[in-house]
Amino acid sequence: MPPSPSLLDFTQILQRVFDEANGRLRTDAQATVVAGSLEVIISHTDDSIRLGDGTSLITATTVGPKVGLDVNVVNQGVEATTQPFVANVQVLNANIEVSYNVPDNTKVLFIRPRNGSIKLAFVSGQSGTTYLTINKGGVYTVDNINSSGAVLYFQSSTNNDVVEIHGWNV
Repeated sequence: MPPSPSLLDFTQILQRVFDEANGRLRTDAQATVVAGSLEVIISHTDDSIRLGDGTSLITATTVGPKVGLDVNVVNQGVEATTQPFVANVQVLNANIEVSYNVPDNTKVLFIRPRNGSIKLAFVSGQSGTTYLTINKGGVYTVDNINSSGAVLYFQSSTNNDVVEIHGWNV
């Protein structure tokens, strides 16, 4: 005999299935709602929930009388096998170009000036003409790269500055 419908309203049902200690929905939770009393619409364009593999957003598999939602997890973040590194590059004189060789197989970089603003270029001799400006307290991020022989060139606006470079490589 199926369980009788719950007399709880939808907020009480959501509170029962939400595991506040772990910040997630309980996967073993069961809730019964009176038919027609609650409608939940999840849209991949309006909500921060993505179901599926990015191409086929929702697929289902039928086993006997049950229909199950197929969910494919796509991981495009930093790989679990990556190693972090930190480099503190000294810039002794203001407005003089300094270079930094990015380690091979770097996947992610964060670049931050410690004391002044820096001019960042990707070609030698261009840190004073064709550059990106990173102000003190600002961070420039490069994600999803695979460096091989990459060199960064920069100048600081102040003497005795340090450019902090934090990254992950495979």
